[in-house]
Amino acid sequence: MPLPKREYYFLDEIMARLPLTARDVQYYICHGHLLASVWMPLTEFSGQPPYRGYVHIDPDTGFDLFCHGKVEARSFYHFYPFTKLLIPDDRPGIALTESSLLVHTNDFEAFVAIYDVPLPDLKRTAGRPSIMPAIIDEYRKRRGANKDHKTLSAESEFLHAWAAEHFSAKSVPQPTSIRNALIQEKTGA
Repeated sequence: MPLPKREYYFLDEIMARLPLTARDVQYYICHGHLLASVWMPLTEFSGQPPYRGYVHIDPDTGFDLFCHGKVEARSFYHFYPFTKLLIPDDRPGIALTESSLLVHTNDFEAFVAIYDVPLPDLKRTAGRPSIMPAIIDEYRKRRGANKDHKTLSAESEFLHAWAAEHFSAKSVPQPTSIRNALIQEKTGA
């Protein structure tokens, strides 16, 4: 079962995907083009019921944060730019650092679409190439010659040993990963 899709990504993860400098990303956050969010603990706001959850930071807060490295934020948005949330003056602000900033997937996708930002193909550039296609090819050959094991667990153990013999042992997927790939191969997913 795959992991659930994340709705929010930390700022450093977003910057790794953008072909922009850190200063560019900071500029776009400070001017409200790329919306940054933070997790808000249960907090009382002026004229609002207590709230806990994600909120957008005010672009001015972003400017102070990037200039000073940390900030005590008092102003946020629930729905930018319509619902502004203010912490009353008699309450402490929320301490923020750059590492606490997150970007919602939809905000990132909107930024990329609106400003036509070219994203690099991360699937081709990251990590070493997978040997899973070679393992699946070997499985197809074995299956076509009726040499495959009766259970996928036994076949995945055999293919794991075969791959370790033919490829670098460090790059060989675990038998459970091979078994999952074999299940997808059999179901045509």
